[in-house]
Amino acid sequence: MVIQCGKFSELLKEFREGVIEFNEIISPSEIVDAEMEFHEWHQRRGRTIKEMDEWVVKMETIDRYDKESNGYKDFRNKLYNDPDYIKWSDKYCSDNGIKPRKSKDTVNRVLLAGDSWWNWKVGNKRDHTGTLDKTKHEFLNPCFHYFKNIYDKNKKNEEKNKRKRKKIG
Repeated sequence: MVIQCGKFSELLKEFREGVIEFNEIISPSEIVDAEMEFHEWHQRRGRTIKEMDEWVVKMETIDRYDKESNGYKDFRNKLYNDPDYIKWSDKYCSDNGIKPRKSKDTVNRVLLAGDSWWNWKVGNKRDHTGTLDKTKHEFLNPCFHYFKNIYDKNKKNEEKNKRKRKKIG
């Protein structure tokens, strides 16, 4: 019997209140499995976005680039030079008739994120005003949303540290 996280928390609450006994519902080994699943789910939920199989660049790779990078611009360039991203970019651009660009920091021509990340989103800038369609402006892939969040955090921290150094010096 597989218990979903929400169901487990309901059962745990009832057990603590004395309404039910666990041995009536599931075996002790299933309780341990359910607890592990429950805690893992909370850890993933508390961390960031849940990893998915269809990510262009894996979460571990993005996290590694975050640790290895020297600033937010270097972090972005590491993604642009990632072999999985280059492969995805080539396919996406050829399928959609988009001309990839080459920046000064990239080795190959790739789909750059663009102004306000529009190249990585569904729709375009003109769709932005007044649209009620929730599918518009979602990221093409969950890894881009995860990447953007880390990029924005790093940029904010870097600018904050720059302002502090300016005040001190």
